[in-house]
Formats: sequence, structure tokens, C-alpha cells
Amino acid sequence: MRRRLEAAGLCVLPVGNVVRVKACDFCEGEKPEAIPYAEELARRLDGLPVEKELKIGFNGCGMSCYGAVREDIGIVYRRGAFDLFLGGKTVGRSAHPGQKVAEGIPPEELVDLVQRVVEEYRTHAQPGERFHKFFKRRGAAGFRWNAGAAAPTPEEAVCGE
Repeated sequence: MRRRLEAAGLCVLPVGNVVRVKACDFCEGEKPEAIPYAEELARRLDGLPVEKELKIGFNGCGMSCYGAVREDIGIVYRRGAFDLFLGGKTVGRSAHPGQKVAEGIPPEELVDLVQRVVEEYRTHAQPGERFHKFFKRRGAAGFRWNAGAAAPTPEEAVCGE
């Protein structure tokens, strides 16, 4: 069955405790600027074994209508750069969006940065620890990979950006 699906051009990935990259439809392809970065993240990370399932949400514009900021790792493309959110939780009584830990990440740095975040989790997570709990335990300061990133500054979103 898997071979037939792949022969039809579909991407078939493992389930369970693996990394999953989920992306919006980029406004049905009308906002394509960020697509190559989502594809590269998927090539590098989709299906990678982790302690507990890890979802990377990817939004192709600042509206973030897909809700990437609620995933374990959320990425939002706006104004030619990326914002990174960590530690979101999508369900349960304590559901919450991720914390913005960096903004204005240059496109050419995004994939390596996210890969370092995932490797940090793979290396230092406790047995059975979900990413949001890992992030809460470590805190944003526990991630030394973001030392050069600009501190987040509140900014008013522009509709349709």
C-alpha cells in the first residue's frame, strides 16, 4: 500500500514519536515565498524519531490563520523573515500558544536553527517528556542557539500580511 501511495506522488511518513512538519496551504499557493523553507524542513526533519511526537507548525504569512503558534514549534513568515515560537500546547485544560523566542530570522538561517532546536530536544529530553514540558523546564534562556537573535518586540499585525 505504501509503495502505491508513494508511486502516486504522495508523501508517506511514519507515525508515533516522530517529528511532523505541518504547513498551511500558503493561501492556495498565492503566497509562495516561504514554501521552499517548509519543504526543506520537511526533507530534513519529517519522521525523525523523538522522545514524544513533535509537531512543527508552519505559517506562510503573518495572519497565522493555520495556527502554527499553538504547535510545539511554530514558525510564522512575515515581512521577508521568520518568527519562532516554542512550547505551544494544542489541547487540554492547559492549552496555550507557544512563546515567541525570536523574530526577524533571516530565511537562510531558519532551517538550521529549527534543526538545532529539535536536536536540543532529542539530546536533552527526559524519558516520555513532551516538548512543551521540555521547553517549560529549560526556558527560552536554556536554548543557547538563539543568543544572536533579536529580542522579540511587540508589533501590530497588519491584516493580510
